[in-house]
Amino acid sequence: MRALNLVYPVMLFLAIESIPSLHSICTDKTSVIDDRIIGEWVDSTDYNKSAYSKRWNFERYDSMEYRYKNSEEYSIKVNNHLLDTSLINKLGYELYKSEKGNFYTLNYSSINGIFSAAPFSKNNDKMIVNLTMINGQLYADFYPWTYNGSSPYKGIESYKDQLNRNFKVRHKSPNTIYGHTFSKVILKNKSLIIKPINYDYIKRLINEKRIRIKHEKVKGRIIITATTEELRAFLHKYGDKDELFLDGQQLRLNQ
Repeated sequence: MRALNLVYPVMLFLAIESIPSLHSICTDKTSVIDDRIIGEWVDSTDYNKSAYSKRWNFERYDSMEYRYKNSEEYSIKVNNHLLDTSLINKLGYELYKSEKGNFYTLNYSSINGIFSAAPFSKNNDKMIVNLTMINGQLYADFYPWTYNGSSPYKGIESYKDQLNRNFKVRHKSPNTIYGHTFSKVILKNKSLIIKPINYDYIKRLINEKRIRIKHEKVKGRIIITATTEELRAFLHKYGDKDELFLDGQQLRLNQ
């Protein structure tokens, strides 16, 4: 048995316990694009657009190259989540090319009511989101954003302050394992429903030996270790069972 010490709970933004997996449910070949997910989403019951509402902001990943006087020698390669356009403009750089990726990023934020002034009350999470189709149903694969901290601005010291404000995964120990979590996604009529895998249901099926899916147990917590192909086969077989998913979060597009 492999020693798995810590698993980062990557579904904190849904305030639930979702089952973590070492592997994704999709590859580059099985990822799909559905730009209907792009935008800022809020709880469907928050009709007053409260300042304290939880917000899910999905963006398509976009990589760009800026050049100074069209020179390859003086180029800046950056993605849309690290872009400081004011600094680029001051330096006289212009966009040379742009290329959209086949995945999305999620910025989740919330403020805890009357304690919004407290530094610990604001929650932020940033995640990489891949979409995929399995048996005609849309799924999302969530994985923590793990930006490595190197500046694309080639030694511009003032950029470090911006990096410090960037969303990062907190490395609790060198043995921390960052896992994937999965949800069924329903998009229709400017409504987004995210239905995570039901951890308790999977746990019960495994304990009762009603399903066979590769896993490990770390301090009583189940970690799925099945391959991507095995995960897709499992969802293809059981994805129509309502019990496999939580009711989840119903969101509306914030306009």
